Amino acid sequence: MWLYFGNPDAASGENQPAVWNDRYVGVWHLNTAYTDSTQYGNDGTTSSAPGNVTGQIAGAGSFDGANSYVEIADSPSLDISGSFTLEAWIHKQNIDGDRIVVSKYDKGDNARSYDLGFDRAAHFGHSYVTVSSDGFLHGGGIPETDSAIPNSEWHHLAGVYDNTAPLDIRLYMFLDGMIDSEVVSDQPNTFLSDETVLIGAMWDGVVLDGDDFWQGYIDEVRISDTARSADWLAAQYLTMTDSFISFGDVESF
Repeated sequence: MWLYFGNPDAASGENQPAVWNDRYVGVWHLNTAYTDSTQYGNDGTTSSAPGNVTGQIAGAGSFDGANSYVEIADSPSLDISGSFTLEAWIHKQNIDGDRIVVSKYDKGDNARSYDLGFDRAAHFGHSYVTVSSDGFLHGGGIPETDSAIPNSEWHHLAGVYDNTAPLDIRLYMFLDGMIDSEVVSDQPNTFLSDETVLIGAMWDGVVLDGDDFWQGYIDEVRISDTARSADWLAAQYLTMTDSFISFGDVESF
């Protein structure tokens, strides 16, 4: 494979739909803006902008744990009724509450769909993924990472809900490209909430829950409306750590 670069007169070869296929319903690089890289245009806005820091890939959002978040308007592509995958690179500074990475989840109005975050109560410093089929809280069948995730380090999280086999519905947590925990889920589908998607926060009725704001950095948030496989997530982790392929020396043409 050859990579041709450095010619400003060359025509652009960009093909955005081919990079992010239609099962990706949201990809936010959080470099300096909150635009969605997929064909669905689920761009984010904020009234309390995160800062910008060096991320796992280019820039990342720096969230203060008190006010900063990114909000993405509800859309048909984000209203997932079946399997899904939630992903992000995280660099946490402190976990002293139920800190949220990404959510479409309103616990005040019982409009819960899905979320990825950390839980202070059950397992301090362990990440989890949840799903609700009716908008209400369901405490059983929530997978959490087996090991506590250290502060001040970049790690890739992925939460997968797979309801493709009705008699064997499962939730999985992946850490750094490897499956870390799984449970059987009693939730047959995903609730179609009309809430917005939040990065770094969670709704509690008409206000944001003050205990849930993310403290630290978040990069490369991705939502898919399918259950990504273990091989897919392993390969994706390798590509984002420059370990999937090797590069030869630059040659002149």
